[in-house]
Amino acid sequence: MNWKNLIDDLLQRGHTFRSISEELGVTPAAVWAMMHNVGQQPRWNTGDRLVSLHKRVMRKYPRINTHA
Repeated sequence: MNWKNLIDDLLQRGHTFRSISEELGVTPAAVWAMMHNVGQQPRWNTGDRLVSLHKRVMRKYPRINTHA
């Protein structure tokens, strides 16, 4: 799984490292480490929560309006 892409999508849609970490039940530093592939892979339940959050957000905000 490419955790960086999932986290990038969430950040582009207004989430912060803190809001993502609260959803996943980890620290903001752990989310940063997942994004930058530092350390080990996340636990299964953390990765599953990230995938679920990503699906939920992408259904709600499938596109980003880059032309303001």
